[in-house]
Amino acid sequence: MTGVDIASGKWCVAHLEKDGFRFEAVPGTDRFPSGAVVDIPIGLPKNSRRRCDTAAKDLLGRRHSTVFLTPIREAVYAEGYAQANRFNKEKAGYGISKQSLNLTPKMTEVDRAVRNGKHLKESHPEVVFARLNGKPVPSKYTQEGLETRRKLLEEFDTDIRTKLDDNKDDRLDAAALALHEKLDFRPIAEPEQDSKGIKMQILAPRG
Repeated sequence: MTGVDIASGKWCVAHLEKDGFRFEAVPGTDRFPSGAVVDIPIGLPKNSRRRCDTAAKDLLGRRHSTVFLTPIREAVYAEGYAQANRFNKEKAGYGISKQSLNLTPKMTEVDRAVRNGKHLKESHPEVVFARLNGKPVPSKYTQEGLETRRKLLEEFDTDIRTKLDDNKDDRLDAAALALHEKLDFRPIAEPEQDSKGIKMQILAPRG
């Protein structure tokens, strides 16, 4: 069981094994095992919002800003922010944030991997933690938020506190995604397909 998040520009990978979580940093998607769950959009819309992004925002309520609307495929592969923002406004009716643009290299890396046959699945740590907690958790950039996440994951690894480093928030996020098989993650909205036939869905534990 493997979950993947981004940490300091690299991929932070969490494996849930018999003795708990094991973490590693890897340079590329070629190091992801088949079936890994990633915190990066899989499937890029053509001219609209993804249904699963809207569902995730609704589920998180006041914490909805932690989920960004996935840019359209043309914007993800655009040259620079101005062009990407223009494409998205023209085709989908909304602009994209600089934060979204900063993630496009990782989005294209995952998109190319999936289109080349790599089996990956998508989830979102904030949605997973909200489902585990019964309500959205505080920001991971606060002590309360970090402590809530640690306590939720201690149910699956009592020693997780000893395995967190300077990228503790990203390791916690990756660990949450590694629970996908143990907790039988399911789509939070009716899946769609993008123009390349890739399924667009966000998976999470049942509410």
